[in-house]
Amino acid sequence: LAEAKLEALLTNDPAMGVFRHVDAGYRRAAEVAEERDVRIPMTPTIRD
Repeated sequence: LAEAKLEALLTNDPAMGVFRHVDAGYRRAAEVAEERDVRIPMTPTIRD
């Protein structure tokens, strides 16, 4: 159980950071999400 919780923490928490940066409009965050196959549930507006 502890191993599953740790894996969830180490994958979900960083992904939320990527979500927030993509949502804020950072192009590099959108590029990283695409490179790493991170599914972004919203359509971002990139604002450089």
